[in-house]
Amino acid sequence: MKLRRVGVGAVGAMLVLGAGYSTALAATDTPSNATTSATSPGSSPQQPKVSQTDAMNIVTKLFPSLSKEIQNPMVTLQSDPSQSTRMVYEVNWNQMAFRQQAGPNLSSNFAHATVDATTGDVLQFNNNNGQGWDASKPVTLSAATKMANDWLNKLAPSKAAKLTLQPTSGAMNSGYSFLFVEEVDGIPAPFNQAEVDLDSSGNLVNYNLSWHDVSFPSKPSSVLDKTTAQQKFIDNLQLQLQYQRSFNMHGSSPIQLVYLPVSASKSVYGLGAPMIDATTGQSVGVDGKPTNDSQSAATPQPIVPGGPATFPTPKTESMTQSDAENEVRSLLGLTGDAWTPSGSGQGTSYFGGPFSGHQTWNVSLTNQNNDNVSVTVDATDGVILSYNYNSQPSSASSGASSSLSDAQAQTVADDFVKKLFPTMTGAIARDPNSMIFGQPDTAYEQYVFLVNGIPFRGLQVSVNEVTGQVENFNLDDDVSSQFPDPSKAISAQAAKSAYIKRDPVVLQYDLPETLPTSKTGPFQISYGSTAQLVYAGAPMPYGPGTLNALTGNWITQQPFGDLNPSVPLPKGTTQADQALALLKEHSIIVPGDKSLSAKDPISREQFIQWLSRAYNMNIGSTPSPQFPDVKATDPYASDLSEAILQGWLKNNGNVNPSASLTRLQAAQWIVQWMGWSGPTSNATFFKYPYSDSSAIPSSERGAATIVSDEGIIPLVSGKFEPNSNLSAGDAAIALVKAIKTLIAAGN
Repeated sequence: MKLRRVGVGAVGAMLVLGAGYSTALAATDTPSNATTSATSPGSSPQQPKVSQTDAMNIVTKLFPSLSKEIQNPMVTLQSDPSQSTRMVYEVNWNQMAFRQQAGPNLSSNFAHATVDATTGDVLQFNNNNGQGWDASKPVTLSAATKMANDWLNKLAPSKAAKLTLQPTSGAMNSGYSFLFVEEVDGIPAPFNQAEVDLDSSGNLVNYNLSWHDVSFPSKPSSVLDKTTAQQKFIDNLQLQLQYQRSFNMHGSSPIQLVYLPVSASKSVYGLGAPMIDATTGQSVGVDGKPTNDSQSAATPQPIVPGGPATFPTPKTESMTQSDAENEVRSLLGLTGDAWTPSGSGQGTSYFGGPFSGHQTWNVSLTNQNNDNVSVTVDATDGVILSYNYNSQPSSASSGASSSLSDAQAQTVADDFVKKLFPTMTGAIARDPNSMIFGQPDTAYEQYVFLVNGIPFRGLQVSVNEVTGQVENFNLDDDVSSQFPDPSKAISAQAAKSAYIKRDPVVLQYDLPETLPTSKTGPFQISYGSTAQLVYAGAPMPYGPGTLNALTGNWITQQPFGDLNPSVPLPKGTTQADQALALLKEHSIIVPGDKSLSAKDPISREQFIQWLSRAYNMNIGSTPSPQFPDVKATDPYASDLSEAILQGWLKNNGNVNPSASLTRLQAAQWIVQWMGWSGPTSNATFFKYPYSDSSAIPSSERGAATIVSDEGIIPLVSGKFEPNSNLSAGDAAIALVKAIKTLIAAGN
């Protein structure tokens, strides 16, 4: 299966490709590949035959609801990042960019489409539709299959008839994935394919079209029999134990011990599963050329063999700002008065990644030449998460060409890593399988951690080859995490058996591909003009997945697209349970939050956290504003600060974060959050629907009236009962109703 598009946006500063543990997008989501014809590097882009108006008409007709919701999507014409001969229109719908009203950006919806500027074909569509704000209504597999076929005929009308639904399609995670592949004389050619992904309610969340106009050789009179081919496949299959963590909009999962296929030959899609030439029986690489069957994949070696391998652990007390600055100065040798603080302060906690919930400190230091070092430190364990060096250009470096060799740049990177992690030099290794593409005159090094001798995603370092200065460093994952015991893993032989059972070998056509010869400039793959007959794993949506080495179960995870999976609920569940499920679907309640049942009380800080996430405007601050009774290290401190910066929460006194949420306080915050605090401030505007108005301060009666009139917080026997506590279920109902009220009002 060829490398597919996995995201949207401009080409990132660095692209890391590897065999197994090092495949990653290092800077930003980058379109990786879609439909192409056989190409050679250096070809000129074709002139567009489809106008921007035509492209918009195409997507408007296909996705009318998006066009109605956001009438001015951003459209750009550009060369396909992976195919220099093709121009494409990138269409992005994003409500955040066009909102002018006060109040929350209720929809986290965004969508993206790529349209071929020559043919008008839709090459890619991604939609985070947020599942809507009504309870999910799951569709059956048969209904989803019909929907997928309908979408295929709409999106690829000229190719749909040539594509066959693969038997591996069907339910996947919280939705459905359908893979359609061209078959030539009954033999699949997976490089010509369309992928259609639906959520559990049947909404289209992801679509990718990959198509190559190539020739197919005549089937030889004699090919390797399947039994022999499968044995050769097994003989060439190399599975390696690795530690891995998966991520999505809900956050990150615990680290898992997995088996992944690796190879001695580097692969653009980061997998090392072998292919067997159907006529010769030889193992072939992605370029279609024979590989050395006996050659093993490279094993990472520590940068200091026999060096220390002590991993950091969380501190009993979080670091102060002064602690963080001293740690940075000590590790990087920036002592004395030569480097002075410039804008250091508290950072925001990460959300949705490996450092979710970690408090951080930003340390910024500047020297007399106005060179600046900006460092982010994890306050929980003192580990440096990122480093950026910005220097003023000098006449010596201006226009200079690279002066460092690759080996010298590698040494500079190694020395920097040794500075940052002096107690871990025996457990950090250069990734021998990574392939890194980025900016000219810059060397990139990818490292892995060796935990119990097993690779785990590590860190990236970039070195300016002209100045010899390390310019950037980023830590990929939390090294103070808990790692599963490898002694309990299933054997490699058992893993091989599981792999073959999961993805049996089938006869298929493959299209040879060649990576760019230059590691700078656009990342563009060139393809052969003739398909090759091979035995390889059966085509599957997103591949076979990852084998959990402890349980023997398979882990499947869809990439960009299915971001808000539905939360299944049994029939007969209460309105409160449905509201809590909706908040989980929209990442307002995420894994790691304190578990709340519908009848549990909810604290003020927990409700503020919900409102802050639902506001959908992550601002961040340095330093973060706070309340007198909130410490910067408190678990909810960053959420409270975020709410202040969003503008609906005022920090004019104590917030009493751990106190139970009352009905009146919920009403006040909901009205402020909705952007309706102006009208509610004048109590004379309202006729009170409740009989206990004397129990409510006059300044808050407007808020109580609005939320009760709108059914957001219903009255109890005609009373508002301002001082009664809200349960978590009632608070969830109130937030969902507030959101639906704003949506109905056209916010």
